[in-house]
Amino acid sequence: MKKLYYYVFTFLPLISVFGQEVYLNLGHNFSAFDYTDSYGKKNENFNSKSSTSYEIGYKFNLGQKLNLTTGITLDEYNAITGDLVNNYSWDSSYVGFQALVKYSVFELESSPLSLNLNSGINFNHIASGEQNINGQSFNLRVQNEFKGLFIKPIIGFDIQYVWYDDMIFCVGYNYSKNFGNSSNEEKLNFINSQIMFGISIALNLLNQ
Repeated sequence: MKKLYYYVFTFLPLISVFGQEVYLNLGHNFSAFDYTDSYGKKNENFNSKSSTSYEIGYKFNLGQKLNLTTGITLDEYNAITGDLVNNYSWDSSYVGFQALVKYSVFELESSPLSLNLNSGINFNHIASGEQNINGQSFNLRVQNEFKGLFIKPIIGFDIQYVWYDDMIFCVGYNYSKNFGNSSNEEKLNFINSQIMFGISIALNLLNQ
């Protein structure tokens, strides 16, 4: 975990030298837990709980229609399940580093609107987590299926509105699956749909 933080906070200031824009995204996650127990049986009775996502980073222009975003993310993955007798809930937060390629598929010179298709990857690790079983709380950071490096491929799209060339507002949707690499017999992945709202500002505007 300390190594992940080290590389993230060392690398991000370095790439800021080459970035053209800084951005901030806020979102809402709708998560499903893909859990397999030690007997190989899947539990499909998890219900998603309200959770949020945050992302901050830099945007690079790679061509007329191609851009790259790199940033730090904080995602919550929450779920609840149970029956008439027992209640279970999970609340977890994962910090990560994300790189996303954005390709413009629709853009008119006379219009401030554009449509991007997005694809990328996120490397993340649990930052905090709590499991509640019938009122008793347990630390998820020590549970093998929640620990370790998770790898999350991402696909999605966003609609952007350019305001005075120096500021961009956007709304978008991302679909992802967060794959754990635990060597434990129990396996856990997160399937996530995310609605995102964001703003990006040209660095030359901030430096004025």
